[in-house]
Amino acid sequence: KSCPLAPVPASLTVGCSTTMRSLLLIPLLMPMSVQSFAGEPGPPKDTQQAYQQLLTVRCFAFGGVGFAGTTSQGELCFRMVASSTNALPLFRATLQHGTTEAQLYALCGIRHLAPGEFDTAAAPVSTANKKVTEMIGCQLMNERASNIVVRIKRGPYEPCIASEKDKQ
Repeated sequence: KSCPLAPVPASLTVGCSTTMRSLLLIPLLMPMSVQSFAGEPGPPKDTQQAYQQLLTVRCFAFGGVGFAGTTSQGELCFRMVASSTNALPLFRATLQHGTTEAQLYALCGIRHLAPGEFDTAAAPVSTANKKVTEMIGCQLMNERASNIVVRIKRGPYEPCIASEKDKQ
């Protein structure tokens, strides 16, 4: 998904210089500023690097996010960990050592790989109920972890999580 910019109505730019027209676009371009976070590392090169980056993720997001509809750093790390041969132990470790946003990614992985463990794994995250940063499309918001855990349990993230081999 991408977020189309609404054009500035001509009635607002009549008699305006190019500079003024540019200034009028600033509020429309603000959503682009949340597309990526400053200092965010590049895509992980291997499972270990993906796991290390996942532990420090500060935004939970699946699907295209930001103005360009790019895949979030968290999702890139999640996918690399999920495709590894030791994904389940890494997701369990993320529950112990990761940010709350990282723990939410871990719960998605646990729900997918070991659904019978989900409720037990999710209980501490739900009980702590910290505020987390979540991005859906172009919207960056704060949400309580317990609300996201409920959504993970219901399964709407599953199409985003399933690997290509799962879909065949």
